[in-house]
Amino acid sequence: MERDTFDAAIDEILAFTSGDIRLALRAILIESVLLEEKLRQIHAASANGNSTEEDNSLH
Repeated sequence: MERDTFDAAIDEILAFTSGDIRLALRAILIESVLLEEKLRQIHAASANGNSTEEDNSLH
């Protein structure tokens, strides 16, 4: 059976946390919260007709 990218990511996270499941879940939760906040910022900027700093750096 072929491993998918999710399995590889899980292995990487577990290796990073030395197999500590609780620490791995904490890391994933923190990343999720940070990504949600970034998404809110992008959505707010978009709703106001503004571009984000990242968008400006592309021009």
